[in-house]
Amino acid sequence: MSWRDTQNAFATAVRDPAMDVPDAVGPRGSGVPVARFNVYRNNSAVSLTEAIADSYPVVRALVGEDFFTAMARQYVDGHVPSSPVLIHYGGSFADFIEAFEPAQSLPFLADIARVEWAWVQAYHAKDCDSINTEALQAANAEALPASRLTLHPSLHLIQSNWPVVSIWSAHQIEDLEARQTALSEIDQAAECGVIVRPEFEVQVQLVQPPIRQLLASFQDGATLGEAAEALEPDDVGDFGGMLSYIFSTGVVTAIGTATGAEIGAAINQD
Repeated sequence: MSWRDTQNAFATAVRDPAMDVPDAVGPRGSGVPVARFNVYRNNSAVSLTEAIADSYPVVRALVGEDFFTAMARQYVDGHVPSSPVLIHYGGSFADFIEAFEPAQSLPFLADIARVEWAWVQAYHAKDCDSINTEALQAANAEALPASRLTLHPSLHLIQSNWPVVSIWSAHQIEDLEARQTALSEIDQAAECGVIVRPEFEVQVQLVQPPIRQLLASFQDGATLGEAAEALEPDDVGDFGGMLSYIFSTGVVTAIGTATGAEIGAAINQD
């Protein structure tokens, strides 16, 4: 058996307690091989479960320690890490929660998990300097409709039928009484959120749907003009204000220079 086959056999057996101990694991010293091998099985499961718990503290708080541990262990049993770095483990946990029958009484739980995973991703994203509205004001006015914005690599957008940004924010309050008060005052309405780390701390901000729509358009590569045209007629009039707000959040890192052909096309379209 090759070394790679030995590694694969070891890894597979670690994840499945019903499997026999691999042949390559022989008795050395004292102790029964299966008993010693079960130490690896337990440590592997515990480490992955703890990694999930570290990434999803609000989900854990909402369902309680026992329920969360049981749910996370089921997730771990069916999901192999794709990276040796545990901070990358658990990206599909929200999808798992969505299909997890015992969690169906909390229909917002999966979206809370999506907020938390976005926070983790933003926290570990590449550093990048943001620009402010002065860069926008200094840009060539004729070129702006055909220009594109480069967005911060930590940016994540949230759209939910539930008030998940407010629920997440309330759970950042350390005082339990104040937290419960904040939770009791949340309106049961759909919410959109922006998650970004322009400097040292991750920011989770509640935003109006048109702001999220604009940012989604920019993420898809739309020009300023195209993004404005995609807005609802009632929102177009506030395009400048929304753009100023977007810049104030630290989401924008550059304004792309439009080519002469793109400027001409934008002018002709107007």
